[in-house]
Amino acid sequence: MAQPLNRTNRTKTTYSITPCDKTTQTRGPRTILLLGKVTFSLVCLWMSHRIGPSVAYSQTARRALASAAATTCKWDKANVAAEVEALTKHGALWNGSESLQKARKKLKPRHTSLFDSSTLFDEFSTVICQSGSMPRKEVFETWGAALYIHARFGSVRRICDTAAGHGLLAWALLVLDDADKTKNENEERPLTALCVDRRMPQSAEAIQSAMERRWPHLAERFDFVEGSLEQLQPHPTCLLASVHACGGLSDLLVASAAKTGAPIALVPCCHSRKKLVNTSEYAREAYDSIMNSEKVPDLAERLDEARELALNNAGFDVTSVFLPKIFTAKNRLIMASPPNDGPRALPSSQRFSKPLIPGKMPPLETAKTQFLGKFSIPCEDTDKSRADIKTLAGRATANLRKNALHRKNHTNSPEHDISMWLPPSDMESTVSEKALSKLASSFDPTVECFAVQLGDAFVHSSGRRAKTYRVRYQYIDNDSDAILSNEDAKKIHRELYKVISSTFPGAECR
Repeated sequence: MAQPLNRTNRTKTTYSITPCDKTTQTRGPRTILLLGKVTFSLVCLWMSHRIGPSVAYSQTARRALASAAATTCKWDKANVAAEVEALTKHGALWNGSESLQKARKKLKPRHTSLFDSSTLFDEFSTVICQSGSMPRKEVFETWGAALYIHARFGSVRRICDTAAGHGLLAWALLVLDDADKTKNENEERPLTALCVDRRMPQSAEAIQSAMERRWPHLAERFDFVEGSLEQLQPHPTCLLASVHACGGLSDLLVASAAKTGAPIALVPCCHSRKKLVNTSEYAREAYDSIMNSEKVPDLAERLDEARELALNNAGFDVTSVFLPKIFTAKNRLIMASPPNDGPRALPSSQRFSKPLIPGKMPPLETAKTQFLGKFSIPCEDTDKSRADIKTLAGRATANLRKNALHRKNHTNSPEHDISMWLPPSDMESTVSEKALSKLASSFDPTVECFAVQLGDAFVHSSGRRAKTYRVRYQYIDNDSDAILSNEDAKKIHRELYKVISSTFPGAECR
């Protein structure tokens, strides 16, 4: 089980158990968890012989075990609060007169002298200074949130930093877990982190490089995937975490956690009614009340209460703490663990079709949404899911997906159409898929082209016939990872247009 970072003031919690001889003994919480895991393993072994391994290690069994591990984590809230409060007395903290200007300035290498103690926070902050890419306030607020999350969800072995931005929360949790000697002594598997955001900023790469230079062994435990939160596949074995998830993203995360039984740690931000379209059905009345009220002066408070209510109604164990206001005005941290048997069933009376915001049209199925639906981001803490994430992570693979998004049919090879009036009937056979492919391939020796006819020939009232072809452009070297850019394909396509008439007498591009 996870323990707070500061172990000097830690008090060990004991639990009473009654063995078969009716005498009372005390065991630490780690012993209780170990006995539970051993018992579960023996039951699974017996079931594998009686029923079969596919049933013994079913999704339900894995889910129950993960949920139980998350909810039975005992943590010393007061001790962690004292650690967070100690940060407010740090020498690098800004004072009231210069707070806005100083807090928002980025830490640079020249600021490393402000973090000269031997604490883990100062070591972490020194690395941030070397990256030169993070505002000072974000370092303090993220580390404060990470202290609470590490203590509350220490038994969870995978986290997903959603709306990750710089990925700072993921790195803070990785560093805290790596320094937790109690986990190393018990040979627990190290924490792994997945960051998800629509865009991976350059600051995220700078921080990743700095962190990997200081803690190179953490490189394999960190991944950043560019994608939408709607593409996430939450799972009870993975903690959904976010510091300052803007507006409706907080409600989307709460709704996803309540539905799938995934543990969650969330610091909401940018409270607004404009994007309340992904709210949880577990708090229908609370959200309806907010939307139907003419004015909501206490909007932030009511929205956060609705989010907590949704998790409570789903059966979660919900805890809220507040970070020091000097770090951030949006300082509520909502932490919730799912029930052992999964989220509570939603009463039929609560199931509803989410109303649209007044004045908004229903969302359309655009080419972009169709493309994004072609890949998902698995959160489950398994070897396969972590391997799948490795294939999606990084800027290079993200750029490949972006290039494909802007091509016809979202393929990895750009495609362009060409429509032409055909030559007279006695010469029409000269225009074919094979002839057009050969002609398009003649402009660049490194590029091969494939033309395919689209539909049947069009016949004009005058009797003249026309056909449309789609030409795909790609490099000849199939073993290469290089993909022909759309601009280069357009250049070849324009050259193709110019020679159609001279190559096929009587033909004319439309």
